[in-house]
Amino acid sequence: MLKNKLRRSKTPDPVPILQDINKVLHKVADKQDRLAERQARWEDRQTQQEDKQAQWEDKEVQWQNRHAKLNDALDKIGEQLGGVTNNLGKINEAFFRHALANERPVMIGKVPFNIILADQTYEANDKAMQCDLVLVNTKYIAIIEAKHYLHPNDVSRFDAKLRRALPDVLPAKYRHLQLIPAMACQGLSSQAEAEIQKYGFVLFRPRGERARIESAYLRIRPPIIAKKR
Repeated sequence: MLKNKLRRSKTPDPVPILQDINKVLHKVADKQDRLAERQARWEDRQTQQEDKQAQWEDKEVQWQNRHAKLNDALDKIGEQLGGVTNNLGKINEAFFRHALANERPVMIGKVPFNIILADQTYEANDKAMQCDLVLVNTKYIAIIEAKHYLHPNDVSRFDAKLRRALPDVLPAKYRHLQLIPAMACQGLSSQAEAEIQKYGFVLFRPRGERARIESAYLRIRPPIIAKKR
């Protein structure tokens, strides 16, 4: 009986099995192809990004080189303009020095000055302050800052110098004198004139070969007291 059963059993058909295996292999192959395509696209994008990065780095180097050249050019221009500015300042200072020397006594309001000192540098305790023009009498000292063209910041900076630097360096022989702050220029902006009024300065302007002295805004300051150490 067992022999009969063995005779009746059939060997499985290999064709369907092979077909199923082929289907699985095809799916695996398709997935591998898609993965390969994705990998290729990713590598292409990576290459493009690397190319862009290299181009950006090249541009950055070029920009840095241009920036360095521009800075060099600006430094040279700054040196040239600095020299021009300094020369204009010296010319302006010389103009007012000669103009005031020809007008003795120099009248600021009703206050006369006969002593005119130019390009004074006061030093003490390792500090120094340069004054373009100084007028002196027995009661007052006028300190004048000369600028070719006066800007608002010039006025505030000069006021700060009078308040912070002058008390450290003003010679003792002048410390009993009341202070008259003044500025001299060839031209100025309306904002600078407003600053002159704000700080109570005298303003010297050219009038032909002479100086026009405007003292309407003047606020005389008390004698300079040395700072306590």
